[in-house]
Amino acid sequence: MTFADIVYVPPELQSIMGSVDTFVRHRAKSNTRAYDKYHPSAFGQCLRKMQYMRYVSMGLIHGEEEEFESKMLRLFEKGHSTQARWEKYFIGLGVLRGIWTCTNPLCRLFDDSGEIIKTNDVESYFKEKPRKYGEDNKIGIFKPDKCICGCNRFAYEEICVEDEELNLRGHVDMILDFSRFDPSIFNSTPVSFDVGNFPKSPIVVDMKTMNDYRWKQKLMKSGVSLSYRIQLCIYANLLDLDYGVLIYENKNTSEARAFKIERATDTVFAQVKQQAIAMNKMAALERPKLPPPRPGTKDDYECSNCGFKSVCHKSTVWADEDKLNDNRQKFYGNLLE
Repeated sequence: MTFADIVYVPPELQSIMGSVDTFVRHRAKSNTRAYDKYHPSAFGQCLRKMQYMRYVSMGLIHGEEEEFESKMLRLFEKGHSTQARWEKYFIGLGVLRGIWTCTNPLCRLFDDSGEIIKTNDVESYFKEKPRKYGEDNKIGIFKPDKCICGCNRFAYEEICVEDEELNLRGHVDMILDFSRFDPSIFNSTPVSFDVGNFPKSPIVVDMKTMNDYRWKQKLMKSGVSLSYRIQLCIYANLLDLDYGVLIYENKNTSEARAFKIERATDTVFAQVKQQAIAMNKMAALERPKLPPPRPGTKDDYECSNCGFKSVCHKSTVWADEDKLNDNRQKFYGNLLE
């Protein structure tokens, strides 16, 4: 063994890195997602799991808490930071629609005409939330030039998509609208686009990241996964947009590729609605029921990291394989890949 084979990390550095690991895991526990509503991102996956999650929120059962190593949690956050970077690109292009929050902490110290409020109680106005713009528009608005208070800096917020009848809610990454795009902003910079080819109406965009192996072995060979296609189809239908776009970025090489997801797959959205309605009826029963598991066997990868596998695998639904396959086909229909 040579010196190069020995990796010595001083205890003070171990503690520094360990504190970050602990913080990341602690924060993940604090940021738990509410599952009283169904999420578009879950359709195309095992809906038995999402129904279990709803029953946890109803206090009917207790699920096993899913825990991830800090390495995996930091990897998840890479995806969020990638999305934030792309948001900046589209803000710079002037094509991003959304909800915009004024960043002036004293925004409310100005009245609705933009005049400063004369008061000795500045602290109470400091505590009030700054103004938001775009909440009354289903697909948001372009970033305002400035707030009533005079501030021209805004924080972007995603659009919430909700359907009360289906008990469905989610947030879209971005909505792009090229109707006001001005190519003159590039001056003498050579352009890589044709203005005539931009979408003629707003579109919904979702960002995904993956490592180089999955990029080559999955995306480039098989294309967009079923669950992602379903997710974009739901967004496009609920927002009444023509289509959706999935933008992938390779985490190793920064290579990016976009895929168009048509809204016109009405049979897909019809199946989603049918599933959501069925699951809502199951939850309303005196003794709530569950949809069949999507995986064909307990050994399937989809079961491996599920927080409900111990309780689910005790169910008699797995006993008769032929009956399970029949139930799966009836419930998931054309959304069973």
